[in-house]
Amino acid sequence: SLGPGEPITLVEVEDEAEEGRLVAERIYSFKLSHNARYEDFGVLTRTNQQSRPIEEAFRLNNIPYELIGGIKFYDRKEVKDLLAYLRVLINPEDEISLLRILNYPARGIGKSSAIRLNERARQTGASLEAVLRDSRAIGEIPQKAREGIGSLLGLVDRYRSELVKTRPATVVKNLLEEIGLRDAIRAEASDPVAAERRVENLEEVVSGVRAYEQTVNEATLSGYVDKVCLMSGDEDPREEAGFGVRLMTIHSAKGLEFPYVFLPGLEEEILPHKRSIESADTLCEERRLFYVAITRAQRKIVMSHARTRHRFNRDATRRPSRFLSEIPDEMLDRENAFGAAPVSVEEEDRLRREFFANMRRMLGA
Repeated sequence: SLGPGEPITLVEVEDEAEEGRLVAERIYSFKLSHNARYEDFGVLTRTNQQSRPIEEAFRLNNIPYELIGGIKFYDRKEVKDLLAYLRVLINPEDEISLLRILNYPARGIGKSSAIRLNERARQTGASLEAVLRDSRAIGEIPQKAREGIGSLLGLVDRYRSELVKTRPATVVKNLLEEIGLRDAIRAEASDPVAAERRVENLEEVVSGVRAYEQTVNEATLSGYVDKVCLMSGDEDPREEAGFGVRLMTIHSAKGLEFPYVFLPGLEEEILPHKRSIESADTLCEERRLFYVAITRAQRKIVMSHARTRHRFNRDATRRPSRFLSEIPDEMLDRENAFGAAPVSVEEEDRLRREFFANMRRMLGA
């Protein structure tokens, strides 16, 4: 459905943070140069986990967007849980966050004990953390709950001291290892696949802190949390259904079309997905998804892949998706590629029609 002679732009970026910035900057540029509306743009991802750097870039560039078929990254429960720990580390007065983490993961502090302690704070005018540190106040609750409070306060004190001498991303990585959020998610989940997606969201928070470190001089955990507060607030009146860039998975995009489509993450283990590579049938379905994504574009499509992504606390080198090799080079406008002979508009159009015809035959459409 792409316009005649319109090349497919393929951009290699350094990492996921640069990919998010690329998408945001190109959307803003296309909007100005083509007199487009934000609703004319669709950003299609293979997984929900890919949305974090894109959402961040949209927020920081004041680009309104609507997440279709999912929950915005910073509104996901597991992300809020981890951020609550970070807020408690930097702000002893944050009682809402402290209540959220008080017994999650479970550490023996029952609901009745939490209510009693919170009421004590209200009556005395002291902060909830001050009440937790008051031996007389916690003397009124069961021994198991007192032990849980001691464990939590010990953890908070250790990591507050770490903030003075350790990089924020390292603090968050180590904290995530110790508090057991991953195990809690897996234990309470009925769907192991969905549980792993939620665990990956926690890893994305670590990646977000690390990306923040790389773009800010003298980065602090407090600075990162402040940035997240700006990005996760819902005060933007333009964020309403039917307005803004549509951000969705490829599965959600079936049947839809957009004048301009962005397809980030064209790498092995993303598209095709790592769980689909071993089987010929599932690999064929991944190819079908790739075809679906490309045909959502009416005028222009921009695809991208990263050299590295931060996964499981390390930078992992990425390989471009095998599906890219199925597109004739003459149809691709590779940024920063030199030496290619110019191709006529007529020839590009012929190659494009041939590519889509071959893709349909491969998929049995």
